Amino acid sequence: MQQQLKVAIVGGGIIGTACGLRILETLPAAEVTIFTDQVTPNTTGDVAAGFWTPVYLSKTPTQLSDSWSEETYRYLQSIVESNPTPGENGVHYTPGYTVYRSENLPVISWSHIPIGFRPMTKSEVSMFPPEIKGGYFYVSVMAEGRKLLPILMDKFKRLGGRLVTNRRLTSFDSLIGQGFARIVNCTGLGARDLCADEKMYPIRGQVHRVRAPWMNFWLMDSETSTYCLPNSDTVVLGGTSQKGNWSTEVSAVDKADILHRVTSLWPSLASAPIVQDAVGLRPGRE
Repeated sequence: MQQQLKVAIVGGGIIGTACGLRILETLPAAEVTIFTDQVTPNTTGDVAAGFWTPVYLSKTPTQLSDSWSEETYRYLQSIVESNPTPGENGVHYTPGYTVYRSENLPVISWSHIPIGFRPMTKSEVSMFPPEIKGGYFYVSVMAEGRKLLPILMDKFKRLGGRLVTNRRLTSFDSLIGQGFARIVNCTGLGARDLCADEKMYPIRGQVHRVRAPWMNFWLMDSETSTYCLPNSDTVVLGGTSQKGNWSTEVSAVDKADILHRVTSLWPSLASAPIVQDAVGLRPGRE
């Protein structure tokens, strides 16, 4: 009789939960357990707006990042287009603009991926301050962690997955001793301690959620970490990208700077009431 495959997933954020679900969908007979010290709504994914756009970090090859980005976009498309009530699970199409301060726009290697990718028209450029000279329009996908994570976790459990919470591992040895044949490391920044990986570092992100129901498109400044990303019930204003900053406290200085940058780009957001300030630490690696 063939022995049942035992899989341990370390980390219960969006990556760990999605991995666990995909393994059970592919190998229904597997025994899959997620070990985590934090679950939704206390993960980094719960802070993020969930905006799809390729991001290049460290020495990851552009071609590889683009490949991952395309696979992710197609997967999110399948969720949007198979859901009879769009947005209920936090996954929805959202159009928007990446703006530039130069008329000489860069060539985008991933322009073939999102729906409707094109240069902005003169009329669209005129909506922005005079220093904005051009940009690109495309339809992105939002995958809101605050809504999607609980749904994925529920599906994981219904397929027989186990969740062990309040468990911060200090090594993989205990899992090997429990008979797990495969271990999937989804600890994000936690890999620095778990794997003694000193090349890992935090990339601190601070955001502010506001009520702005009139914002039905996203904005991204190509030269700064400034963005406006509509979710289902709030709009996420950001942000920061501070390498090596471990602070999870909301910075009043960063807040003032973010609001100034965002409202300079789109002034109507100055009247939007703030409903939440949040900080998350993205994982980075040399």
